[in-house]
Amino acid sequence: MMSKKSVFFRALLIVNVFIMTGCTDKLTDFLGFEEINVVDEKKPSHSVSQIIGDMETLPPDTDADFRYFQLTDEEKVAYTEISDGLKNYDDSIELSCKINEASLKKVYESVIYSEESQMFCTSHAYKYSYLESEDIVNFIEPCYNFTPEECEQIQGKIDEQTQVIKKEVTSGMSDIEKIKVIHDYIIKKCEYADLTKCTEEEVVFKMEKEHFGDAYGALIGGSAICEGYSRAFKYICNSFGIGCELVSGTGDNTEHMWNMVQIDDRWYHVDVTWDDPVINGVSDESTVVYDYFCLPDEKILEDHIIEEGVLLYPRCENTLS
Repeated sequence: MMSKKSVFFRALLIVNVFIMTGCTDKLTDFLGFEEINVVDEKKPSHSVSQIIGDMETLPPDTDADFRYFQLTDEEKVAYTEISDGLKNYDDSIELSCKINEASLKKVYESVIYSEESQMFCTSHAYKYSYLESEDIVNFIEPCYNFTPEECEQIQGKIDEQTQVIKKEVTSGMSDIEKIKVIHDYIIKKCEYADLTKCTEEEVVFKMEKEHFGDAYGALIGGSAICEGYSRAFKYICNSFGIGCELVSGTGDNTEHMWNMVQIDDRWYHVDVTWDDPVINGVSDESTVVYDYFCLPDEKILEDHIIEEGVLLYPRCENTLS
């Protein structure tokens, strides 16, 4: 039996609120926790060699998630247990593996970034029990934005909208053509939500209750920040069996999120938000631009910086012909 000298309950905010042209981390004061230490993790940006690596060791199929396959065996167990617990809306998720606080942060972030189904219901904040004497986290308590019944309704609407998009894809289309359909649909459907003038309380409400940071906001509500654009793009790409991941960092020195998409075993950057004509100051909303469509690292890094993390992103070395 493991002895417990002390058990700590802490809350961790692992993903910032992404608001382009003025992103903020105003959530920390409004998470609803009392006498719990809330940590807002800021990650410095490193050189490309420290954040982009060769992914040749990963399985070639599009279902392979590059975050999951960079975890240790113990962390993979925790990933599965946390993912399953979130999908079941468990109030407490017991971890059978031995991971410390640093590993928990890495695993939880990987789940939040990789698992799109029902992730709109899960807050980025959570509490956990930590055995300081053993340096082990033994269970976590997630925070949810909606009830399971509400989440089921929201998921149903997202899936209905996904089917609408799929009707615009004809047989024989290549993956790049499908990606273009998804890219264009989101841009025409969604209006960028500028929250820079909102109060802290308004930011929290709009992010959690109006879905500005998830796929529902972009596809159903018609308004989202960059995280909403990116999560909608990932969700629909994945529904077509196209590999797509979220990338966090900065764009023009403000916190930002975009995507990496996989075409024929090669990766490319796609920034749907910055291809939105509203963002680019174009008055004709029917216009779609492709300035940030399927770019290599060299091009995207001219005005984007990928956030440093404990896991590597795949290289994007090719340009579409």
